[in-house]
Amino acid sequence: RDRRIIRYASVLGVAFDARLVQALFDEQDAVDAGVWRRLASFVDEEGDGGYRFRHALMRDAAYEGLPYRRRKELHARVGNAILTSTPDQVELLSLHFFLAGDDPLAWKYSAISARRAESAYANIEASRFLRRAIEAGRRLPEVTKRELSSLHEALGDCLERIGDYGGALAAYRDARRLVRDEPLLVAQLFLKEAMVSVRATGYTQSLRWTSHGRRLVETLHSPDADKE
Repeated sequence: RDRRIIRYASVLGVAFDARLVQALFDEQDAVDAGVWRRLASFVDEEGDGGYRFRHALMRDAAYEGLPYRRRKELHARVGNAILTSTPDQVELLSLHFFLAGDDPLAWKYSAISARRAESAYANIEASRFLRRAIEAGRRLPEVTKRELSSLHEALGDCLERIGDYGGALAAYRDARRLVRDEPLLVAQLFLKEAMVSVRATGYTQSLRWTSHGRRLVETLHSPDADKE
């Protein structure tokens, strides 16, 4: 039973709240404070119900000991427990619902987390949430190609800001392919690719993307197209 408790707790990460561990067990299978005293060679108490694995390798070994299907089930339980108690922890909800394979909730909370991270200029974190949202969104029929394209574009913006120009170009290319029937959006993405290409591959490729975009907008007749 102690081994099972350690393995279940590993789903919460290296540091965890003992109260959340209880959410992983049925009500009749209570995890009392005495359990953590017995497991003191594996976890350290941090106060206020918090514990931490003594070494990340211990946590990783415990997590790898869980069958894949059980992991998904436990992540779903944690996500639902957090949703009930502290629904503002959208970053944790993104993680647990993504690992639980709950695509609708993973899509929802990953997109919210990405916007929060972007507003705080945390571009690396935002890119991680955007990738989760994209992966979950691909499997949801109700998510439109334009919505997915906007996530790819946002991912490109984040990667450009942290200097990952190759990743940014790939993200913009994926965004462009999803809206190939909307020439103005495609032209806007060509312009972003051109701007990044100046830093990544040089002026020749940048001019090529700019020329593609100009040819597209020249066929349109609207103020937005003229501006572009």
